[in-house]
Amino acid sequence: MVEKNSTQGDGVRRDVIYAKWRDDLPAEPGYSKELVSIELDPKYYDAINTMPSVVPGCLTFLDFFER
Repeated sequence: MVEKNSTQGDGVRRDVIYAKWRDDLPAEPGYSKELVSIELDPKYYDAINTMPSVVPGCLTFLDFFER
């Protein structure tokens, strides 16, 4: 669990946004909303295994290194 202990933060400015909170579904009780990549098309939120591969033939990180 992540808790906010300080109101001032760590002082580091972060302009890059990698992910966003999924706003189409409410959070389950006791949990936060799902965090998804900003690159992920919303139509694949609930069916991520049907998303086409970015690089054909590369399904894992190892595939990318071995190509």
